[in-house]
Amino acid sequence: MHAHIAPSAIDPIPLDHVTLPEVVTLLTAQMSNRDIATAPPPTVLQTLLGPLDGSPTMGSGPNAESFAAWCKREEAVRVIRLAVLNGGLTAKIAAASGFVRLETADWQYVAFYDQIIRSGVIRSSVGERIGRHEGSRLLIDKAEVLELLRKRQQWKPAPAAKKCADWLEAEMRASPEHKPRPKPTYCREAVENFGVSSRHFNAIWKSTIAKTGANWNRQGRPSKLRS
Repeated sequence: MHAHIAPSAIDPIPLDHVTLPEVVTLLTAQMSNRDIATAPPPTVLQTLLGPLDGSPTMGSGPNAESFAAWCKREEAVRVIRLAVLNGGLTAKIAAASGFVRLETADWQYVAFYDQIIRSGVIRSSVGERIGRHEGSRLLIDKAEVLELLRKRQQWKPAPAAKKCADWLEAEMRASPEHKPRPKPTYCREAVENFGVSSRHFNAIWKSTIAKTGANWNRQGRPSKLRS
């Protein structure tokens, strides 16, 4: 997997480092709906609603996409915190004499870890070890970020091809003479919900058409049913 990490435009940052908000953006972009379905419920939801048995369902409707994007960002923040705690990511502060590396112990009982990760700037409560760096901006080595992204890609479970094929078959049998939505829309849903790649989806699309005999290979916009 190759990820492009652009340098910050706010002020000079070493070319081989990125800010925490940039890491959040990269991890969020890698998340799929399937990742969210298998992740612990976001902490903020449990704070508001109490203990939850599982992750929230994405559902459908006008707010579903925004809710999914929010859940992905929350999961990215959680993953970053765990990576910092277990040593997968090393947080540093750029100083005149060089980098100052934060110790894992600095993060153990941080009250504002969510705000720190989202803003990339240290904020502390009274008595916290990390408080000696109050107001400093944190940087992460690009190589560590890319390694985290690579490992997460490998850790993902095998694509649920059978579930994707069953879903697509049901869609085609429900409307065999015309596809209600463009093929790219179905592809995006398959990637998000089942974890298949675009290439894998195309193969499933072709085999499902052959199996169902659905007339879904027409080019252009989906045709409208006449009343």
